[in-house]
Amino acid sequence: MTVVKEHMVHKLPDQVSYEQGALVEPVAVALHAVRQSKLKSGDTCVVLAWVQSVWLSFNA
Repeated sequence: MTVVKEHMVHKLPDQVSYEQGALVEPVAVALHAVRQSKLKSGDTCVVLAWVQSVWLSFNA
């Protein structure tokens, strides 16, 4: 179990499952990384870390 401050917690809407909610932060990180990189389809890049957000970047 983890304890965090109240401002760091957000209630999921009723229509969002726990499984979907668990992916919100990693998806946001992956999307931000892709946008910051300015990569275009067909560009070559190097992946220096293999984490969930990187996997999501390549499978979006």
